[in-house]
Amino acid sequence: GWVMLVDPPYSGTTKYPHGDCDRATVLRLVQGWSDRGAVVAGCEAEPLDLPGWDVVRIDHARVGAKRTFSRQQSEYLTLNRKSSYVPPKQVGLFA
Repeated sequence: GWVMLVDPPYSGTTKYPHGDCDRATVLRLVQGWSDRGAVVAGCEAEPLDLPGWDVVRIDHARVGAKRTFSRQQSEYLTLNRKSSYVPPKQVGLFA
């Protein structure tokens, strides 16, 4: 019945003031919780390298404050289950 969301400092961005959580640690954490039966999701600037996991790009669906202090704008959610919802993306009329 556990749901885990891991939202570490994104690769190539400013680290949190109280510490860091590198990619290897993130991968160990999410895989460990998945192995224990939890529903697991990880937010990052790029998909987490976890074969068989579902990846959904979510940056276009952001509501509220935009990322103004970082050149990094992409955001992905990597899940150990098939996503039940994928936010729609508006496409330009003349794209």
